Amino acid sequence: CLPLFNQFVRGDLHLNATTVIAGAPAVLALTLLVGLLAGWYPAFFLSSFRPVTVLKNSGASSLGSTGLKKGLVVFQFGMSILLVICTLIVYQQLRFIDTKDMGFARDHIVRLPIFVHDFAREPNPQKRLSARHQMVKQVFLEHPNILSASALRYDISGYSGRLRLAWPDGDRTKERTFRINEVDDSFFETFEIPVLRGRAFSADVASDTSQAIILNETAVRLLGWEEDPIGKQIVLPAYDNLSLTVIGVVKDYHNLTLREEIAPMGFLARWKMFYSLALRIRPENTAQTLSFLETQWKRFIPDAPFEYHFLDEIIDWIYYNEQLTGKMLGIFSLLAIFVACLGLFGLAAFMVQSRTKEIGVRKVLGAFTPHLVMLLSREFIFLVLLANLIAWPIAYYLMRDWLSGFAYQTDLNVLPFVASAIMALIIAFGTVSMQAIRAARSNPIDALRYE
Repeated sequence: CLPLFNQFVRGDLHLNATTVIAGAPAVLALTLLVGLLAGWYPAFFLSSFRPVTVLKNSGASSLGSTGLKKGLVVFQFGMSILLVICTLIVYQQLRFIDTKDMGFARDHIVRLPIFVHDFAREPNPQKRLSARHQMVKQVFLEHPNILSASALRYDISGYSGRLRLAWPDGDRTKERTFRINEVDDSFFETFEIPVLRGRAFSADVASDTSQAIILNETAVRLLGWEEDPIGKQIVLPAYDNLSLTVIGVVKDYHNLTLREEIAPMGFLARWKMFYSLALRIRPENTAQTLSFLETQWKRFIPDAPFEYHFLDEIIDWIYYNEQLTGKMLGIFSLLAIFVACLGLFGLAAFMVQSRTKEIGVRKVLGAFTPHLVMLLSREFIFLVLLANLIAWPIAYYLMRDWLSGFAYQTDLNVLPFVASAIMALIIAFGTVSMQAIRAARSNPIDALRYE
């Protein structure tokens, strides 16, 4: 079970002999306690019966209040419906995240943290691979399955840049906060991000690496430069009051998670800060392409283990908590439904037994099995409908609160609520029908002799 659990939570838990031996007494004590309680309650409860009452078969009503039993069934089904609704909405949001247009290409992008590994082995910035990133890119682009390559510092989404102060036109009184990422001249081409105004960085323009900045649409709106941002000046105090000229504006993309609004962002072309190489590859022959990447990796940094990540996997990790929440809710939903079915099955058996004589009379008078099944199921269907009425507003409030944590979210529609209601009704009707059909098919003479 432990390997399955580790796969489920993406963890790496281990059990050794010491851990098992240390935990054995606690497990044994808990088992004994549960066994004692399970045996003590029925013994205590049954010892309170009066023998004469039991022998007269009138003790059925003393086995507990029917109202309490019905209340427990409503509670159990209410919890089941609540969990099912929450599970469906969580998976709706995950589906929304998975299909949401992020504003950049996310499929078939491989990230190699090659420049980060090179930092540790080469203290001189001028001799690092990042200083020769154009040459490194060309080596990887020799393979026909690699369509484009770009050097960058931060990942394109999630944590996509450090917060930096910016002074538009050098005016400190108009200070704004941006996210800054360092990218090369092929970044926008590799991730298919449209340039709306001006131009992208160019390897042929030397000043782009030290005097140019590209903004996204949100940054332009923040600065109030919607009419003509090209040629405007921005000073970055964190970069020794570096003055930069706006050379382009790119279309907004989701540079953070979908929990947050798109952040104002600026892009610099400073090669000293590159951490990774992003490669857009063909979907065919992925294994062959990765083998080529590993060969070139060892060519540049032979002492570092080959490491790569697909961009869609990185984005999946960003929403790991939501995925785990969905899985846990799914498991608890199944458990709650199972427990609710057990409770409903027991109550149905009790109710059918208490109406045995009535069933016999109705059969003698000509009642058919479907009619008897509907007669016995009607009350339980009402209980399930009541459970829905209780669970729906609670689920709506909880999931509306959960979805409020996302700036971009799926619509909270009626589909999960209706689906959970239909599922609960089908399960309840099927569970009760098992008992009802058995009672309806019994010999009416035996039923009339009952009691």
